[in-house]
Amino acid sequence: MPLYPPRSKPVKKAELLAQKEFELKIFVQKNYAADKQNKAAEKYRAAQISFFKAKMHVVKEIKLQEKTSNIKLEKLIAEIEAWTSKTTEEIINEIRNNIK
Repeated sequence: MPLYPPRSKPVKKAELLAQKEFELKIFVQKNYAADKQNKAAEKYRAAQISFFKAKMHVVKEIKLQEKTSNIKLEKLIAEIEAWTSKTTEEIINEIRNNIK
């Protein structure tokens, strides 16, 4: 019996994403230096991309087991491409707008 049971959702990646989003919000709210905000935005972007890649892996596993999934691979690929092309300024502005 495995020590850790297999998961059907990317729980760890979601937790990491929430943590990086929280850190970025704090940096923006407290108006930290621009370089710290940019580094936090880069980490947040990397966490977003990692989360979507993990979701893609889960969807592929479901399809290999010949089960149905309501998540489309094309949407996940589009999200990854969108997050890859975003600049740190765009990410910081989105977070700033969501705080207010």
